[in-house]
Amino acid sequence: MTDNFQDGSVSPVAGAGKPPATKKSTESGGIHVPHFNQDTVVGFDLATIAISQTDANLETSTGALGDHLETITCVVTAVGAGGASSLKDGGGSAIPLTPVNAPIGTYIIPIQSISLVGAWNVTTGANVTVFASGIFS
Repeated sequence: MTDNFQDGSVSPVAGAGKPPATKKSTESGGIHVPHFNQDTVVGFDLATIAISQTDANLETSTGALGDHLETITCVVTAVGAGGASSLKDGGGSAIPLTPVNAPIGTYIIPIQSISLVGAWNVTTGANVTVFASGIFS
């Protein structure tokens, strides 16, 4: 048995052209958490949060409950007390991303979560810029 690919070619191995089976959702503590796979996600939005911002929304228009945050990249450009950055789910408590005295560098943080309260918010210090990828409203 063979599988036909979209470009018309044929795989001699059965099942080789099919993506692995994944569950579309799971129940975790009573909260429905959707899983995204190659069949449901076409591309991500990119949001840039400049230095010294407070509760900046990750958005393409307003940001909202249900926005998917895939990855945060924090770029710390100088040594000192301005290296802190944090993330909030809507009006929730701040989750630290980088400490106050973070060393110079790039920090890639996988989040892979859905907002349960409102738009994702990021706060940055004087020495850190944040790039976020996800599906933002």
